[in-house]
Amino acid sequence: MTEGAKRDALESIYRASKELADRKRKSPETRDEELEYLEKAYEAATLLGKTSRRATLAMHLANLLLLKGDVVRVTEILQKARGLIPADDVRQYWIGLILIQALSYRNLWDEALAAVEFTEKSLATGPENDRKRVTLEGRRGQVYLRMGILDQAASWTIGAWTKADAHRDDADWLTTRAQLSVFRADLRAATENYSLLEQEIEETLLNDDYRTRPSARSSLLLRSGIALVHLERDATDREPRAAKVLEEVSLDPATLATERREAIAWLSYIDYHAGDYDSSRNRIDQLEKEESLAGGAHDSPDRKAFIAALSIRLDLRTNQDKEQIDSSRRKLVEAYEQILSDWRSNRPRAGGFGFLQFAKTRAILSELIRVTVEVDQDPDQALLYLIQAQELGTLARSLPTEQTNVAKVKERLLGPSEGMLVFLPATDESHVFSITREKTHHDYLPTRDILMRKKEHFLSLLLRPPQPDEDVKGRRARIQGILPTSKEVGSLLLPPELQQRISQWSEITIVGLDVLGYLPFECLLLEDDTFLGLTKPLSYLPSLPVGLALLQRRQQRGFTQGLEDALEFFFLLGPKHGERARKIHNDVMSLKVSEIDRQRLFRPFKRYDQYSEEAATFDTLLEESARSAQAWLILAHGIHDYSREQSGGLILAATETDDGLVFADRLESLNPPPLAVLLACAAGRGPGRSGDPGASDLGGSLLSRGTDTVVLPVSHLAYRPTVELAVTFLDQVAGGVTPAKALLAARKELTKGEVIPDPFAFGLLHVRGLGHFPALVKKEKNADRPWVLWGAGAGILVLVLGAYGLGRRQSESKSG
Repeated sequence: MTEGAKRDALESIYRASKELADRKRKSPETRDEELEYLEKAYEAATLLGKTSRRATLAMHLANLLLLKGDVVRVTEILQKARGLIPADDVRQYWIGLILIQALSYRNLWDEALAAVEFTEKSLATGPENDRKRVTLEGRRGQVYLRMGILDQAASWTIGAWTKADAHRDDADWLTTRAQLSVFRADLRAATENYSLLEQEIEETLLNDDYRTRPSARSSLLLRSGIALVHLERDATDREPRAAKVLEEVSLDPATLATERREAIAWLSYIDYHAGDYDSSRNRIDQLEKEESLAGGAHDSPDRKAFIAALSIRLDLRTNQDKEQIDSSRRKLVEAYEQILSDWRSNRPRAGGFGFLQFAKTRAILSELIRVTVEVDQDPDQALLYLIQAQELGTLARSLPTEQTNVAKVKERLLGPSEGMLVFLPATDESHVFSITREKTHHDYLPTRDILMRKKEHFLSLLLRPPQPDEDVKGRRARIQGILPTSKEVGSLLLPPELQQRISQWSEITIVGLDVLGYLPFECLLLEDDTFLGLTKPLSYLPSLPVGLALLQRRQQRGFTQGLEDALEFFFLLGPKHGERARKIHNDVMSLKVSEIDRQRLFRPFKRYDQYSEEAATFDTLLEESARSAQAWLILAHGIHDYSREQSGGLILAATETDDGLVFADRLESLNPPPLAVLLACAAGRGPGRSGDPGASDLGGSLLSRGTDTVVLPVSHLAYRPTVELAVTFLDQVAGGVTPAKALLAARKELTKGEVIPDPFAFGLLHVRGLGHFPALVKKEKNADRPWVLWGAGAGILVLVLGAYGLGRRQSESKSG
């Protein structure tokens, strides 16, 4: 056959295939046939060298492959197609939309964000492209959502949806609004706000006509069904609706293939909890058969792991043999390891991203823990699975360390009589590991939903500050209102057997606030009606890998090297606010620190330097006295800007070139001392992100740059109790006491003689990092922890004392 004849034959194949594909388009029942014809047309266009036609076919082919779940091939086809057409070609927009989605599914977030930016640049300016720009804003929000950066996700997603909703009466905007409604539903699911998710979907389906957008309707129904699963699980007063909704989704021909499989997986979950194990198993078998026939193209690693986790549950409940259980476990472990690998492939971000942000990921990890504890009776291996997740944290990846294992944790982070609690809340049950040098115990706790409801109620009572005019009667009533909930939450998180166990420990380390959410364990009331924070020295670790990395860095630095004669403390007190700070934060008055309070803070130290008011600027932290000091003490207001990935900051004094607003990224430009105590209001609060321990707040910024330990609040503080705590704390630390023991002594001193101590006054500061290690280097030998003195590094104290808008009156407490 001549070259001309071959070309004519290819041209005929191209035209025939393209025509047949066009006939099948937009009909869910004929997607497979359309895909077959498009494949032939695409291959012919490639051989013919028709670049423009090939780009158009790539766009349609990739869209169908995405519906089928083959995201790897989608990425390959579209990345080639982008180079076939000019950068300002309108097809770049449609290619970009599909490519962004495929890259996000593969957890390639940097590439996905780059695709968003490239696609935005391809759009010409003018109102004719407004809908496209709004859709891209929503896509950007979805990328941030999959990264677990929820504040950014919410800003872009809700902003885009609001813009689309403003055109409710414009028919051209209907498809855009439908897509953004799905994005908004994903945002609610990620924050596990299932009640709001269900409500918004019902309103959307009621108010909009989805007959011309059936796939968007099925997408919303899927998310509604999953929300109903969570809402119905622990409720006894709701009519079961989840199964009916998910069944409708699974049978709807308009449902995307990946979403149909998601619906079937959740139906299997419902059957399992209803005790219908045969039906649950049949659904799983159906999914696994389809996956096998598709050559693995259908399911992402997280869905594979979710299905394998369900399979293991059925194996255990129906008493399958060990061979069957091991087979299911291998599938789960392989899928979980692929999830870990996908996350490792992304560069760490300064603000972090939350691996354990999502309920499904926690459920997968929870099932690995369950089977390892119940079948293998090996809590150390179960804990190792959790450690592998913690190793993905931004802070852990920023600190050089060797691979973490349980033996190293016990040997290096725990003294002979010390203990550690590691928490993981999950969908069907939560877990706590209690660890000593001798043994690891595992206990089940209530579901995450139950823990979160009780915890949030407790915090709503605890964090209600005393009023300036609060009298003794009002104070007693406020405290009495806290105590029952404090004891209830204490019993949920620390069951009686666990409380008995930790009563034998001399010191306690707590790990897991990144997924449990802020909770001052100091304020939990135990079975004997004592507060935990008044009985034991407590220290919090962002994660076990971070703890080992901090200790390794401390040991490499050397315990006494160059610090015996260094300045003990560097004080930065009550910065005077600049003009910009006053305009932006007009409700925050500059913090006034009396001369009496200053002298009480200085008293334990012979070698210190201090700056205050106009002189308390960021530049002073670059002074030689600051860089060489064993400790900093900064007394200032805390601020937050949630448009930033690292939202926390401080208000320092302004200069001609600096407005004094110092956020986390600027702190990371410093070389801070090894111990940081941050008492600015909410200094330990970061963005709405879970599962990336220690990365997103001021404490994490200092730990990443050289600090070993931070003492800080996550909530607002009262000025006078905070100063009194600080005075005793500094006196103890100056005497060589560890930060955790020093803060315990300060709490006891503050509450001395009180029949019912006020947890708001004593319990809102916590020690994070190596709080059970000495803080200051003394010339005399310190025997506080002889088993670690050989390798412990020099300690430094950064004390950021503040209360947002606080005066000096003892009872006064405004936000900070």
